[in-house]
Amino acid sequence: MEFLQLLSCACIVFTVGMFSTGLTDLKKMRATQSADKIQFLPFLTTCLNNLGWLYYGLLKKDGTLIIVNTIGACLQTLYILAYCHYTKERRRALQQTLVMVCTLGLGWGYFSVIVSQGDVQLSQLGLVCSVFTISMYLSPLADLLEIIRSRSVECLSFPLTVATFLTSTAWTLYGMQLQDFYIMVPNTPGIVTSLIRFFLFWSLGSESQGKPLTSLSPYKRSPGPTTKCLLPGTFSCVLLETASTLLLLLKLSFSEETTVQFVIDRYNYRCQTLVE
Repeated sequence: MEFLQLLSCACIVFTVGMFSTGLTDLKKMRATQSADKIQFLPFLTTCLNNLGWLYYGLLKKDGTLIIVNTIGACLQTLYILAYCHYTKERRRALQQTLVMVCTLGLGWGYFSVIVSQGDVQLSQLGLVCSVFTISMYLSPLADLLEIIRSRSVECLSFPLTVATFLTSTAWTLYGMQLQDFYIMVPNTPGIVTSLIRFFLFWSLGSESQGKPLTSLSPYKRSPGPTTKCLLPGTFSCVLLETASTLLLLLKLSFSEETTVQFVIDRYNYRCQTLVE
């Protein structure tokens, strides 16, 4: 029971930490008064995923699922509202949001009215949520193929990869403890894709090391995409910085002055210092 409670806490902390990474985009939209170069679809799909798992948690009466997905749905709703406010393509964003709401309404009607309540309802909902989660985990595979083709890991974020690995592992173990395959199975691809990214960091990092590095201040955000993360060819800085990066992700992600992007920049700055 103590191990299950520990896993529950780990699931909540790691998952909420990942959901809060969108605060970086939120702060960027607020600072620039624009939603340019911000992807809107991930906000919608993650919100839909959160609401599906929240419904599953309510039916299963699982407090961990309820807490995590309530926070996640609230954060994603905040990101959606902010994007709709700042984007120049407001009509398109509203149309996509309307499609999500209609899909959510149809799903709720099917599982609440058509499907008989009980184990059948829970199993069908769990299956749908599992398939949706697996598709979200597998969606970056196209990007990984592009990384292999270009032989550069500069577009990968190592801290986010670590966070994904820890979150997926925690949920997989949590599902195993509950003997709930609908929780365990869909998180396994997250572990697999994270391991693939770790291998790419290890195998392609030395090639990225030879490329010129952008000077990064630990207190200022670097120009370019928010997902850019520089990694030297060895794991010396990784071993030194992973623990502190995770702590900062959890402790500072909700701070107004210090965001997840600061953590990534701090990591890059330390890596560059160690290499030099």
